[in-house]
Parts: sequence; C-alpha cells; structure tokens
Amino acid sequence: MNRLFLLCGVLFLLLGCTEEEHLKPEMLGLKYYPLQAGNFWIYQVSEIRYKDQFVNEATDSVTYLVREQIDTVFQDLTGEDTYKFTRSRRSTSAEDWGQDSVFVVNKSATDVRVMQNNRRVVSFIFPVTEGKKWNAHIFNSQSSVNNPAEVTYYSFAQVGQPFRVNGINYANTVQVNQIKNSNAIEEQDFYEVYAYGVGRILKQKLAYQYCSDPDRQNGCEIGNQFIINGVKITEKLIEHGSLK
Repeated sequence: MNRLFLLCGVLFLLLGCTEEEHLKPEMLGLKYYPLQAGNFWIYQVSEIRYKDQFVNEATDSVTYLVREQIDTVFQDLTGEDTYKFTRSRRSTSAEDWGQDSVFVVNKSATDVRVMQNNRRVVSFIFPVTEGKKWNAHIFNSQSSVNNPAEVTYYSFAQVGQPFRVNGINYANTVQVNQIKNSNAIEEQDFYEVYAYGVGRILKQKLAYQYCSDPDRQNGCEIGNQFIINGVKITEKLIEHGSLK
C-alpha cells in the first residue's frame, strides 16, 4: 500500500498536475458562472443619485431594465473560448431594447476575465472557497507591484449560502466583495452575488462622499451622512434563460 502511495506521488510530480486540475466542475464552482451562446440575463435596475442631500432625502432616482446576452463564442489568439456579450437597456418592458455596450469574457478552470473599455478585470476565480481573495486588476498596468496602492482585491464570502432576490430563493450562492470602505467622509460598497447554475443575480455599486467641510451650506454636518456627491446602483435579476 505504501508503495502504491509513493508511485502515485511520483506520477503526480512528473505530470505536473495540481489538485485543483483534478477537481470536478461542481467542486471548483464553475457553475456559479455559466457561459453558453444564447444565454441571457435581465435585471431590474434602480439608480439613485445624491447632490448635497442627506441619505434619506434622495430625489434623483430612476429605474430601468438591462439585458446581458451572449451573442457569439469565438476563439482568441491563444485558442481560448471568448464570449461576446451585448448589454442592452430599456425603460419599460413595452419598449424595444437599445444596445448600451459590448464586452467579452474569457473563462478557464482557474478564473473569469472580463474585458470592457480596454480594461481586463479578473471578476471570478476557481475553486470558490470562503474568504479567498485575488488581485482583480492584475492585468492592468496600474496594479503592478510598483503601484501597490492601486491593487484591488476581490474576495469570496457567504459561499454556499441561500439568497433571496425579487421573491425568488436561490439555495446556493456566493458573494463577491469588490470594494468596501466606510469612514466619516466616504463610503463605498461594491459587490455581486452569484447563484449556482444561474450566474449573477445581484449587483450593487454604492459610492457616497460625505460632508467633510463644516463651513459648507445646505445643512452640511460632519458625521451625519450628508452626501456631497453620491450614487447607489442596484441590479436585481428578474429573468434568465437561453435563446437556443
């Protein structure tokens, strides 16, 4: 038996395999980010903007619908499958979709890379484990080792936990924490939630700049959540499926 274990260990080293390469897709968590030509996701978006207002006094708000759809799949110069997404927008379900933007996604057994506006972001990694973190902007020059202050770390939380969105219960989800910062003068909370076998079900971008100058007008008070400039955008999944 010992000889068998020794032989297996030698073969493991010679072949250069890693433990993660032998994990099944369900163990890696690959289905948290399913990609297939024709897949689409529709989100209800709430966008609230603040200008010299308290957090509970928002007056500039809008809601609309966003659809993300995989139009085509092609191979890039390295031979890796590349998924072309079209992001469309409309104000109500009675309107036609209008194209908003285009981006591409590469997915491997180790990560998911999103290319948009000439920036490549590692939005997801595998295997999915609680507390695991990574440099999301590792492919961008500003995140090099020479600029450690520009490094942005994403991390996993609530792995395998249930989550409810728009009245639908998703039994197995994971939260990707992107940016989180809170103090007396600013607050940032960017995160996404993915459901196993479905994909992204929730996205939030919150960025508030609070009052930091006691001489400002309009009721500015330090520490009382008076927002000089701010925005909160929330996307909640309402429909998903495949056109094929």
